[in-house]
Amino acid sequence: MLSIRARLVLLTMLSIAAIFGISGTAIYYYEHKSAMERFDQRLRVQAYSIMTATYQRREERVEVHFTDRFLHEFNSNQKRAFYQIWKNDDEVVKRSDSLGERDLPKRFGKEREPRYWDMVLPNELNGRAIGVRFEPRVRGNREQDYNEGFRLILVVATDIHEIEASMANLRNLLLIGGIATLALSPLFVLFALNRGLVPLSGLAGRMGKVDARSLGTHFEESRLPAELKPIANQLNELFSRLNQSFERERQFSADVSHELRTPIAAMLNIAEVGMKWREGESKQDYEAIRNIAEEMQRTVSQLMDLSRVDSGEVELNVESVSLGEIVEQICGRHQSMATERDLQVDLGEFDGVIWDVDRSMLERIVDNLIENAVFYATEGGRIQVSVSEDQSALIVRNNCEDLASDDLDKLFHRFWRKDSSRSSSLHRGLGLSVASAYAQCMGMRFEASLVDGDFQMRLTPK
Repeated sequence: MLSIRARLVLLTMLSIAAIFGISGTAIYYYEHKSAMERFDQRLRVQAYSIMTATYQRREERVEVHFTDRFLHEFNSNQKRAFYQIWKNDDEVVKRSDSLGERDLPKRFGKEREPRYWDMVLPNELNGRAIGVRFEPRVRGNREQDYNEGFRLILVVATDIHEIEASMANLRNLLLIGGIATLALSPLFVLFALNRGLVPLSGLAGRMGKVDARSLGTHFEESRLPAELKPIANQLNELFSRLNQSFERERQFSADVSHELRTPIAAMLNIAEVGMKWREGESKQDYEAIRNIAEEMQRTVSQLMDLSRVDSGEVELNVESVSLGEIVEQICGRHQSMATERDLQVDLGEFDGVIWDVDRSMLERIVDNLIENAVFYATEGGRIQVSVSEDQSALIVRNNCEDLASDDLDKLFHRFWRKDSSRSSSLHRGLGLSVASAYAQCMGMRFEASLVDGDFQMRLTPK
């Protein structure tokens, strides 16, 4: 496959060839047309010279006071030009010496609109002719010599070797110029490319030095040509996104380490105590180990869910489901904790609300929303689960005292919790991340907001 440099050179040569071909043809056509127009003007002058020297006499007699000495190309030696005059359409009045006994084609036009045509002359050369039908003059304005309606036919022809020679020279010049330009164009194109690609080579060199530790590198767009500024701008944005992704990955790794280290340390502590004082073993110790293991299992399961969604390995099983049925089932699952925290759970009217979604994913989303509301709602407060007036969105709303508007963008970050110390072991900060990932997988819109001091989550199908 040809390199970009070779393609540019080839494309430039083809473009130059096309331009030369079109422009050369246009120049040749225009010059040929102009030359023929000038030649026709000269023919017309020659014809009018003969016409002004031709007179009529009584009884349709004709006097031609034009001799070949006036225009030497008409003499018998040159034989470059010819003329012939007829009367009564077929009677020859006069021929040029160069014509001898031969005849010219008898074609003609009006006196003010002569006829022109190309022909092969009696001397076998290419020529051009003019034919005109005219009324001869009366010499001395003698009325007795005037014959009403009397007309003569004049044909003048001459060779066009001068035009052919000049056109041949023009063709040769255009051809030589085109070949020379095509031959030299690769050198100039390569020189221009090498000079023009210097900034691109510099940009590539700087890109080659960028690694994970220097993603903060930014290219100075002001120092680059206009053509490279969009590329540099996109590279800067790419490096910024990559840097943010690396930062998220580093933070994610740190969060995973922190979240798993705490329960593992607790399990190790319980195990070590049990090994030293076996007589102190109790059912509570085993229950604690089980609870820690279940929490770790839940964390790992959520991480696996996020990994599957990120990699696009989730297959959707879309079906028509009753939103009210799912909401009632999930609310019942968390009713004991809501009662324990003295929360009032109000369910809206869900009759006839049917969504075409993946049922298992929707259940996971609703479960995370309601569990999050029950866990973080102000104790003794109120939780509202309803649909919008047009029944197009699920709304979960709860009291919340410590959440600020600046926190809304962080809610879907993995392992983020308002409690910076992460003292709670019941929630790892992954629930809303999983719910958001599932919603995005199904093409649903997931929005968080603060409404009159309450925290509100809104889920809208596509």
